[in-house]
Amino acid sequence: MVRWVVGSLALACFVAGTAHAQTVRIVRDQAAVAGCQRLGEVRGSSLVGGALGGLGYDNMIAEMQEKAAAVNGNSLLLVDTQTGIMGAKGIGEAYRCEAPEEASPKRRGRRG
Repeated sequence: MVRWVVGSLALACFVAGTAHAQTVRIVRDQAAVAGCQRLGEVRGSSLVGGALGGLGYDNMIAEMQEKAAAVNGNSLLLVDTQTGIMGAKGIGEAYRCEAPEEASPKRRGRRG
């Protein structure tokens, strides 16, 4: 029982990632990064699979987010992901997208 808990905590630590990497948004549609600067391809993998496949997928995504953040990316376009009994692997593209400009509030003139 103790081994299971310790093992689970150790695996969960892999998913944590850095604060900057956690801000990298995940997108699956090319249109979501239209107009953004492409920074390059990123790959991720995890050997966790089988019954813990969800954790393996999360680890793979976290690794890809880390790599996107390392090249100053703030968006990650998932190109291909595969999960199975032997783990998870993925290919994506890191992008740097400018934050949308905040719309300035329109002032309403008083009539009178």
